[in-house]
Amino acid sequence: MRHLKNIDTFFGLNEQLFGNAATKIAKELFGSKKGSTATTYSGTSPQPSISNGETKGEVKIQKTDRPPDSAKDLGSYGKFTQGANPNSPLVVVYGGTDVGGRKSGVYMYDYFGGFENRYNLFVAKDPNINGLEAYKAIKNKVGSAPSKKILYLFSGGYRPGKKLLEQVGAGEFDKIYLVDIWMGNQPVGDFYSKLAEGNGKKIEYYYTSFGGNNSSATNRIASASSVKIKQKENSHMKTNEDAVKSLATYA
Repeated sequence: MRHLKNIDTFFGLNEQLFGNAATKIAKELFGSKKGSTATTYSGTSPQPSISNGETKGEVKIQKTDRPPDSAKDLGSYGKFTQGANPNSPLVVVYGGTDVGGRKSGVYMYDYFGGFENRYNLFVAKDPNINGLEAYKAIKNKVGSAPSKKILYLFSGGYRPGKKLLEQVGAGEFDKIYLVDIWMGNQPVGDFYSKLAEGNGKKIEYYYTSFGGNNSSATNRIASASSVKIKQKENSHMKTNEDAVKSLATYA
């Protein structure tokens, strides 16, 4: 798997995902699993068709070693890329824990780096930032000009995302992407389940059989969301490919 240079490092840094199911998950992540569950599509999101290094539907997926030069530091929270216009859509990305020695503030650009200045784009440096304070800094940067506001939470990004949503509410955003977020304890699972059940029309959910670490919450969110896509290869990282394909169609 191209995102992982050292499997032992991956296990140690992604404890939140694995729990006691490390062996099973390793097989699902690193091996090709025959007979895996087919992708489930609902709503209006197009079926993803993205390949590494290719551009399809204005989305380019390509591994990078650093954020693009256009991405500038926003305090200690992460990187911000100014959109081509003040009213360019705002996309706020909170990613997960380190993967293969790369922080989410780098590897999320594998998926968002090809957009150049299409969006007012913020990518958090890691999942440990204060999501609310980061958003305040973003708002100071863009004001009320963006035509759309989009929140994108991947894996461990549930943490800063929860902090933000508890304060500003889902009504702050036109679209919320929940991308295989971790929900391994009841408070987190209940929070995101209720978020989806109360705001299903603006929630898109991209998931695997294991990433949420909470089957009850996974099922509740999938049932409530306007779009639900189970990753056809059951790959945690590739849920980003599915989600970004839809985002590029939406905004």
